[in-house]
Amino acid sequence: MQLNYLGGRELKLSSLMLRDIFIISVIGALIMIWVLFLVMSSWVTDDPALPVEEQMTSEDLEYIGLVFSLMSIAQVGFLAWRYRLWSRLLSNGIELRGRVVDIETEGEIVSLKIAYTCEGQEITTTKTISGLLPLYKKKISIGEEVRVLVNTKKPDRYLMLNYFFKHQA
Repeated sequence: MQLNYLGGRELKLSSLMLRDIFIISVIGALIMIWVLFLVMSSWVTDDPALPVEEQMTSEDLEYIGLVFSLMSIAQVGFLAWRYRLWSRLLSNGIELRGRVVDIETEGEIVSLKIAYTCEGQEITTTKTISGLLPLYKKKISIGEEVRVLVNTKKPDRYLMLNYFFKHQA
């Protein structure tokens, strides 16, 4: 799914998802779980020289595999939920102009308070973004106009298009 914003530039669902720190964290955790499982599978031993408490049996590995599988199902559920959130925003979204009301920084965490009008309703909402302090300190200042993609069904949900496109049209 893709839509055109800011002078005909494309915004693809895949680029949204690849920049979403939540999605990146879930995928990273999913990979780490199965790498850990592979490492643990090499620990299975029936060596009679080891005490029973120190041995990992294939039954233990089956139990761990079940737990990791349930964790993976939950993580895939989170990914599907996030995909649905982004696809709804792209399909129900309208491009609006907003303005930066406040910027708060704490370490590498940036909180942007943005105000915009959607269907006659003035909305002020805050987004907390981590690891992007250099981008926002250099590119965005209080009072600056920004372009936002707002979900018309839930107007407090938005995506700041300036993050995806370096130059506004």
